[in-house]
Amino acid sequence: MLTMASAEVAATIAGTASQPAVGEPVREVRVLAIDRQVSVAEAFGRRLHDEDDLVFLGVLTNPHATIDTVRRLRPDVCLIDLLAGDGHDGLRALRDVATASTAVGRLVVVDLQAAGTALIGEALACEPDGFFATSEGLEELVKAVRQVGEGQDRFSPEVEIVAGTAQAVRGLFSRGELRVVCALAKHGNKAEAAGATYYSSETINTYVRRIRKHVAEHEGRPAIRLPDLIAWAREHGFHRIDLPD
Repeated sequence: MLTMASAEVAATIAGTASQPAVGEPVREVRVLAIDRQVSVAEAFGRRLHDEDDLVFLGVLTNPHATIDTVRRLRPDVCLIDLLAGDGHDGLRALRDVATASTAVGRLVVVDLQAAGTALIGEALACEPDGFFATSEGLEELVKAVRQVGEGQDRFSPEVEIVAGTAQAVRGLFSRGELRVVCALAKHGNKAEAAGATYYSSETINTYVRRIRKHVAEHEGRPAIRLPDLIAWAREHGFHRIDLPD
């Protein structure tokens, strides 16, 4: 679904953008938001109308339509809410925009505290063109859109700080261990994690022993109990990540 901007409204907006003075050509940057919070994205769209060079195409709330919508509207920049669909749709949109067009800049917008470092690490692995923390404010977001629209990378200082931790946490586990960590974070116990991963209880126990050792070493602790491990995994956002194949 495309709101605040159905296809027809988007075309009208694009066709009536403010015209630059003669001799002062301005390259328009067409912006599409992929967001779970339509009201927030629409507020940003209203702010964009104050800028001669920025055109807001609307808010896409159906992540399954990302590829078709990007190909049809041809935005220059996609603003992607990383927490869309509790993170699952945000990551999917990141990948789908690149599939639809490598020429479209992907600017991730996220509440860093709500997302958790594991989800941020997954998003960084998708190699976006920019990463914006919501705490930076609306005016900085306008600047970030321009930078990405001009082909520059744009990562907020807050994200740079978090990125190192995100990559370290993401690198703690093997593929199989990561499946179990994500399943434990989602379901909260080993029995349901076994069902979600299709691992036997013996395999789950083996993985959990390894995971507890990795996390305890990472946290500088002699040991970590299973309930504390599950709490740690949720705090870092592993419940927001789809189980790896």
